[in-house]
Amino acid sequence: MTTPDWCGPPIFHGQWTELTGAEALTMAHEIGVSVSENPSLVQDARIERTRVRALPCYPGAILIEAQAQFGERRGLSNHIYGSWGMVTLDGASAVLHDLNAIPGALVLETEEQVAAYHLLFCNVVRGEEGRFRLVGPHEPAEWTDGPKPDDAVFATMSSPILISRKPDHWAAEAALLYGTSLFYAHFEIGTNGMIEMMDDRPIASDPPLRRESWSAQFRIPAPEAKA
Repeated sequence: MTTPDWCGPPIFHGQWTELTGAEALTMAHEIGVSVSENPSLVQDARIERTRVRALPCYPGAILIEAQAQFGERRGLSNHIYGSWGMVTLDGASAVLHDLNAIPGALVLETEEQVAAYHLLFCNVVRGEEGRFRLVGPHEPAEWTDGPKPDDAVFATMSSPILISRKPDHWAAEAALLYGTSLFYAHFEIGTNGMIEMMDDRPIASDPPLRRESWSAQFRIPAPEAKA
């Protein structure tokens, strides 16, 4: 049986490695066990592919992205696997806060660790209109085939994600896509993993971007434009 192509890009950039053979089968089994513990998640899904990348903010752990078919749809789910076991990311911040409460799980001592946590938190926590998607030079957006945005919007979306250390917390600022709107936002990040958006400046409404959707734990990327 031919393995389907990936239905979309990873949830964010990084050195992703695709698992194959016994490693892929073992990871698929662990994901199934984790999902079975939460009845609100889609249970009847067939995992087709898995890819992983390191998470500096959770030393020794990996972030997993699994592609699965459920019903007539195909989507991508994310999970964190570490010494504590498997955690399925369901869009709620409580999953990460529960993980952060495990002694030694979360470490936010370096800029690299904070940047990784900020990127993870914003991309896997969802509101009514989807994830809080950070965009920047390493996190490009997928444009539609229609007119591109004006120079001000493009410049904002090309701004780097900035991380800085403060006396008692970390600070971050970045362009942020939420629903159909683009913002430039400032964040405070506590060493315990609590993140607060301190302010946001609207930049554009309804920029010409491909729209993803969600179903329980699955991100469903927008279909590729037809040639």
